[in-house]
Amino acid sequence: MSNVHFQRKLVADELWDTLFLVSEDYPTKEKTDEYRTLESGGFFVQIFNMHRIFVNGQKCASIREAKYEICSYI
Repeated sequence: MSNVHFQRKLVADELWDTLFLVSEDYPTKEKTDEYRTLESGGFFVQIFNMHRIFVNGQKCASIREAKYEICSYI
């Protein structure tokens, strides 16, 4: 079983690419003890773990669902 901080990093790295391609701007990363945040071009993503991701306040249960939610704003 991997560390939750490592899981957050993996999710953040994967969603960073998606945010960059959608918003055409470099996302900013911030890290706290409870979650990681990514912000770019009107998107605000909070990552608590691999199955609890919030995209602009909308709860997503997986990375795939979070990517779909980000791309649906295009």
